[in-house]
Amino acid sequence: MSYPYPADPAAGPASGVLDDVLAGFRRRHRRASFVSWILALVLLFTLAGVLSAAGVLPALPSVQPSRIATTGGPAGAAPAAASDGRAGSLEAVATATWDGEATHLDWSGRSYSTAEASFVGDRVASPGDRSRRTLLLTNTGPSRADLAVSLRLGEVIPEGARNPDLADDVELFWNVGGVEGRQPYSALRDRSTGAVEIAQVQVAHGETVAVEIGFELPAATTQQRNDGAASTELAFDVIATMSGDVDAQPQRLAATGADSLLLFGIAAGLLMLLGLLLVVRPRRRCDDCSRTIGRDESWTDLTRHDVGRYRVCPDCAELHRALSSVA
Repeated sequence: MSYPYPADPAAGPASGVLDDVLAGFRRRHRRASFVSWILALVLLFTLAGVLSAAGVLPALPSVQPSRIATTGGPAGAAPAAASDGRAGSLEAVATATWDGEATHLDWSGRSYSTAEASFVGDRVASPGDRSRRTLLLTNTGPSRADLAVSLRLGEVIPEGARNPDLADDVELFWNVGGVEGRQPYSALRDRSTGAVEIAQVQVAHGETVAVEIGFELPAATTQQRNDGAASTELAFDVIATMSGDVDAQPQRLAATGADSLLLFGIAAGLLMLLGLLLVVRPRRRCDDCSRTIGRDESWTDLTRHDVGRYRVCPDCAELHRALSSVA
């Protein structure tokens, strides 16, 4: 059924009232659309968070634990060559400074750094010499970790040296988080041809551990003087390796293969369905107030000479009837 369209807006105040009412409907509709899009974005981010917490998103690949050795130079200096003549690592380097600020080790794989240098350097030891240095290490990993401290020893005995047994008299001592020890250089050298582990301690998350390493040449030592000839050279590198505690750090399995594709397919399908629900507009809308006409609602088709036929909701149809009777 059809109703005649009211008079032209310039004909009287009734048309102005209708325009104000329709403008109010349009403002409310725009506000409702804005709220709908905000809710859609919130739902999207919530879904992404749920998928991440459930382990659906791909897990970061694990890498080797962080390793760091020490250098006697200032912080930020380039790593020197190791005592066995090998060049330092070409990977990202974090320089640990003796008797300086704490070096932070993140063993979870987000930062892998290595620096290696000799503890002794070019020092010439004399009987009675005693040297001790302290290194501070902080566990910045996600949970408790195991800290293993090892020594890599190097010995060079030149031809004609008069003190080839120097390693028997030089003693190394250490205190790693309360774990103390002392052994002759030669005893540690004979234990392994590679790195020799001297201590292993557990480090809580965020805890800083002091690693004290030193050497001593007793004052009573007299037979190790080189008397101007080439001298035996001793050096050692200190290597601290921090690795995660498997019991305290459960590892999330990475989603791979068909399971991963299936889970991502479900998530993509849900997002596409949500987009269709938000983007696709129902066909039945009021041409005056733009309100969606419900399935259980009736509508009215009106005719206007300048726009032709158009469809209105029951509320707008009632306004048209009221204004038509006033006009």
